[in-house]
Amino acid sequence: MKKYWSTVYIAIIACVMYVIAPIYYNYFETDRPTDPRTKESMAMFANELDKLQLLPDSVFQGVDHFIKRDGVGSLTYSYWVDAHYENVLRHYDVQLKNNGWQYVGAGVEKYMWKETGLKFVRYEKDKLRIRINFRERSSQPTEFGLTISNNPAN
Repeated sequence: MKKYWSTVYIAIIACVMYVIAPIYYNYFETDRPTDPRTKESMAMFANELDKLQLLPDSVFQGVDHFIKRDGVGSLTYSYWVDAHYENVLRHYDVQLKNNGWQYVGAGVEKYMWKETGLKFVRYEKDKLRIRINFRERSSQPTEFGLTISNNPAN
């Protein structure tokens, strides 16, 4: 009789783990990121970046899309500008705050625990994040990019 009840308990636990828990997390109290694979999401990302007035004399370099299967995506506009990075940050700080973005923090990009030379400043609004990425090299224009994503770790 004990073996019967232990089998029933195991079945109940398995049912909770494999049936009830996924239903709960998929349909109720979960916070889903914006799916970047849809045209509407990419249009929303582009719309947020297009609201920003470009830094004068900046030269557009290209657009980069990054999409992962787990619902994380980003859109990056890259530029060159012949100005100090502090001028770039000051310009976009005003632009972003006027459009409802909140400053989150600054940091240095690392790969394999080593600094890559890329620095960034983060802002967030609702479920989106914007990073101003920049790299300054001596006797060359400042390379900077505006990356918008739905990745909270971005």
